[in-house]
Order: sequence, then structure tokens, then C-alpha cells
Amino acid sequence: MPLASLNGVQVAPPASPDGAGEWGARVGDGHVAWRVLRAESVVTTDGPVVLTRRCREVLLLLLLQPNEQIPTDRLVDRLWGERPPSTAHNSIARFVADLRRALGRHRGRIVTGHGGYRIEVHDGELDWDVARAALTEARLAAGTDDDRCAEAIARAMAAAGTEPNPWLLDLPGAATAARLHEEHRLEMLQVLVDLQHRRGRARELVDVLERAVHLHPFNEGLWAHLMVALERSGRPAEALRAYQRMRARLADIGLVPGDHTTRLDAEIVAGLGPRAPEASNTRPSTAREQMLATTVEWSWARLSQSQQLLLARLSVFQGGWTAEAAEAVCRGREPTVAALDDLVDRFLLTRSPDGRRYDMPDAVRQRAAACLAVTPDDVRARRERVVDWVRQSTEPWAVADLHACDEPNAALMAESGNLEVALAHLRTTRRHEALVWLAVRYFGMLLACAMPDVAIEWLEPTTSSSGISTEARSAAAAVLMHSYRAVGDDQRAACSGLASLELAEGRSHDWLTSVAGVLSVSGLEQSLPYSVEELQAISLHHATNSPSTATNLATDSLHRGQVDLARHDYESAIGHFRAAQHHNPRLGPLRRQSEIGEALTLCHAGRHAEALTAVNRWTPKPGHDHLHPSREAILAIVLAHAGNLDHAKTALAKAVLRTTTARVDGARDLELAFTMLNTLPPRTDGDPDRRSRDQSATDHG
Repeated sequence: MPLASLNGVQVAPPASPDGAGEWGARVGDGHVAWRVLRAESVVTTDGPVVLTRRCREVLLLLLLQPNEQIPTDRLVDRLWGERPPSTAHNSIARFVADLRRALGRHRGRIVTGHGGYRIEVHDGELDWDVARAALTEARLAAGTDDDRCAEAIARAMAAAGTEPNPWLLDLPGAATAARLHEEHRLEMLQVLVDLQHRRGRARELVDVLERAVHLHPFNEGLWAHLMVALERSGRPAEALRAYQRMRARLADIGLVPGDHTTRLDAEIVAGLGPRAPEASNTRPSTAREQMLATTVEWSWARLSQSQQLLLARLSVFQGGWTAEAAEAVCRGREPTVAALDDLVDRFLLTRSPDGRRYDMPDAVRQRAAACLAVTPDDVRARRERVVDWVRQSTEPWAVADLHACDEPNAALMAESGNLEVALAHLRTTRRHEALVWLAVRYFGMLLACAMPDVAIEWLEPTTSSSGISTEARSAAAAVLMHSYRAVGDDQRAACSGLASLELAEGRSHDWLTSVAGVLSVSGLEQSLPYSVEELQAISLHHATNSPSTATNLATDSLHRGQVDLARHDYESAIGHFRAAQHHNPRLGPLRRQSEIGEALTLCHAGRHAEALTAVNRWTPKPGHDHLHPSREAILAIVLAHAGNLDHAKTALAKAVLRTTTARVDGARDLELAFTMLNTLPPRTDGDPDRRSRDQSATDHG
């Protein structure tokens, strides 16, 4: 029978009656193993239940208070915080329905009550309850009945696992529970360490304690236990080196070893045989957090008044900032690069590998924000300047350009945390019109597709607001159209697009060409009040009358080419895709889509060599690795049409391999490529022209 272990230290096997689950709870008919301490949230007799992220989060929140009614409002607050989406309650209901469906015959365990939900958990089913009960039993038996202590601690460790539940760590509103669970893991480790010392098995403790100090490098109690275990294992030199390692780690945060570990070191040097540390020493005492807080206070007290004020003002940033942003927001404090770098050297700021952006550790941010909060007027002033900074970051580009070129993407994505600060401040100060325009200019049509949920969260409430101009609402609806399209909600996308056209009231704006063009290729002609030809006329009208004529003419040509391709009018489609590239030569999604369209149309027209040339024209540049899968998928499609299935499969394999490290904007391209490879038969005819085309395609591929 295998021995239970924690981080590799073996103790006695846990009791496991027939039909029992891995921590002794029966998992038979009607019984379920619920888990909050490990990643598999629920296990039935059929094995682990696969859950989506949101279903798992709802389940964990219910399991943190088993057999209690949890109000829906509390679930919303725990999942989304202060800014829940307008559909939050409906979303919770959908997550619960999905959870019930996943639980199958155990769906009745999720009970709907008045205004909330409850999960029914029976005795011995929840790993947290099992672990706590077994730990209590082990503590009571320690020193009087070590066999019983070993059996109990083995059950506790089998229930708790060796690593924190990553889903719980990432769950908003569950930080307290996650910290409590980690405290209990350390208590289990303490009981195990004491048990092994009593049994004279110090040698078996070394590996587990090495792992423990790796996970908790600032916990002196764990280091002390490691020193004792090494000395009692006949390795005093390594015990002394462990003390020096601990001393170096503490020095990183400005601390020195305490009296107890210093005394242990002296006893080992003198060969006196050190005593085992007291039981309380491994308790986290939220050890790292307390040490970090102490370190920050120690460092803060050694700063000049101007340095403290600079840090306080920098605390308004979220997600980092550049030196230029610091100068704009902290005006009057002269936050030069030298001043910022000095704070980096003091470990109070961090700097990105390329040296362009700075950020602040959370512990420092809390102290700095508390200092800034003493002067509310200064808080408002700094947040106003964050608003100005983010707005200035969007100004180099017209709204149409935010859909057309790559350049804004990286620049604006880096400021996403500060955008949240700016939008929240505008909402707090009730400047809704300014909020809409900042969000519209930031998200545009490009980041609306990359961050659709965030765009929807901020802009959805504004479309029906009477206090916002119709022009701003039209722009917001345009961004929402792209956001809904990105999440696959075509009906809402169409409704938002129509609202954008209606709110424009006949005036031309930068975003309307894209709106009309997207509607023309939506495939929802039957439910729209316009024909495709009418939408194309609207698109062209706004393109020729907008501030960004060239970009919008490229957008209009792109959508016309897509319509012609769907109608199998290949020559006309090729002409429109090439016109789009002519109007907009800049690198970006607009040009890439037109080049992809040209390649696919040439492919359908049987002009395979030209199609491959078109694909190879847009080999992604450095810094745009997320585009490689799309490029390889389109290449696979073209090669498959040309009859080169082996080369097509190679290209498709490259696309799939690249998806492990890249954001795949071309998932539909991958799906299409797979479908074509599964349906196209291999070319076996002896047509010499076919062989010539195949060889040409092979050379290009």
C-alpha cells in the first residue's frame, strides 16, 4: 500500500475502506468529493467533472460556505467587484445552469432559494472539512499515540494536497480563504516535522523542508527546522550553509535573522546539537506579509520627504508607467529617470526588461496610496492627470486608424490599467460624455476585438443615456458592434451597428464606414432594414466624406471584396482587395485582411501560384508572433487547393504548434484549414499542367 506524503515525506498510509475516496470519504452512489484545496473542484464515481472557468468560480464560492444560502448579489460582488456588467444576475443564473448540467445526476445538490443559491454537502465530502478534522485529530494524538498521529496527518495531507488550489488563488473575493488554507498546510507540516523528529527520522524531512523554504523563503521557522534536520542527518556544514542562504534571502528585503535562528547557527558551529524549533515557528503569521510590511515601513522611513511624495503620487498608476507619464502625472516633483531609477535600486519600484516602463510592488503601493489619501485634493489632481495622459496617448490616431494599423495596438495595450483608473475617475465625477469618448478612442475597433469584455462593460451602459450626445452614443455603439462580434454575439453586433447608423443622424463620422461594411458582410440580410447594396452605398458615402478618407476607402473596398468573394465573383473581389491595399499601405489588420482575402480569392479562382505569392507578402514581422498561426493556416488552405496536401499538412502543423505561445486571432482560419484538409482528396491525375502547378506551389510553400 503506498504511503501518504507531503512534498515527498512518507508517513503511514491513510485508512481507505472499500469504495472510499482518496481521503477516506466514500464516493459511491449519491456521494461526491468536493474540493476547495486542489484544482479538481468535484469528483464523482465517473471521475473528475470538467467545468468552465466561471462554473468553477461559482462552485468554489458556494463551497466556501457549504449548506448556506449565498445571495446572488454576493456572488456578483465576489466575481466582478465594484463594476459588474449589466447582465451579471443573468450570467450567474447561466453559470449555475451550466454547473448543474455538468454535475449530471448530482445536479440537485445546487439548490435555488429566495435571491440566491445553496450547495448541499454531506459529512466527509468536502476536502477542507476532512483536512481540518484530521489535523485536529493528529494534534490531539501527537506525543501520546504517534501511530494514530501518523495516520491522521496522512489523511489530512491526502485531502489538502501539496500545492494551493490555483483556481482559488485567482478567484476575486477568496483571498482570505486561500490564506487560511495555506496556514493549515503549514500547520500540517509542523505536526509532520514534530512527528518525524520524535521518530528519529530527520533525514526524511530534508527534502520536504527544502521545498517548503522555496515556497516560503521568508519564514524563519521553516529555515530553522531545515537547519535542525540537516544537522541531525549528519550534515552540519549544509545546515550552516542553510543559515547563510536564509540570511541572504532576508537581506533582499532589508531584514536580518532573528535571535532563535542566530542561536541555532551558534549551537551548530559549537557542535552542541541544536534543539528543534518550537511548534509555533512555522505558522505563517502571514510571515511574508508581515515581513514585507515591516520592510516597506523600514525603507519608507529612510526616504526623503520628496521621495515619499513622489511614490505617493505614482501610486495612482495601475499596470505601470513610462518616465514621460510620471512627469505628466507627478508634475512639480521632478520625477526624472534618475529619481525613478534610485527608487528601483531601493527595491521600491520595478523596471521592465527593456527599461521603458516602471511599476510598483503591491506592498509599496498600499503604503504609498495611504500616504496620498491624506490629501484628497492631491488624489483628485493626480487622477485628473492620469485621465489627461491616457487621452493624450490616443490622440496621434484617428478613430478609423485604430482599426487599420498595428502601431496603436502595443502603445495602448500597455496603458490598459491606467485606462481603468481614468474611466473610473470620470464615472465618479459624473463626466459621462468624456468617459465615452475616452473609451471610444482607446478601444477603437482594434482593441475592442482584443478586449471585448472590458469594452462592453464600460460602453454598454452609455448607449441609452440621455445625458450623452448622439454623436458619442453613435461612436460607442460602433465599438460595441465590434466587441459583440468578437464574442460571437452576431445579433447584438447587428443591433449596435444599426443603432450607430441611426444615431449619426445622416452626418458622416470616421467609424460609420466600418459599421456599414461589417453589416454588409454579417450574413443577417434578412433581419436588416437595408440590402447589401444599400449598406455598400452608405459605406462609400461616409468613406468619401469622413476625415480619414484613405483609410475608410480601404475599409469600404475590403468589405466589397468580401461580399464579392461570397458571391463567387472572383475577378471583382480581387480588384477590391487590391484596391484596399492601395488605399492603406500601412501594416495592420486592415491590410492583412485584404491580403488574406486576395490570397483566398486567387485560390478559389484556381490561380494558386499567385495566391501563394500573396500569402508570402505578409510574413509577420518581429513582435507580431500572434499572426503566425493565421498566416500558416491560410498557407495550408492555398496549398491544399493546389493539391499539395503534404505541404498543406506541414503548414497546418506549424499553425497548431504556434498556438501554444501565440494569441490566435485567426482561429476561424485554422478551423477552415482543418475542414478543407479533411474533405479534399489527394491529387493523383497525370495532368502535366497540374504537376507543374503543384511543383510551383511546392516551391512557394
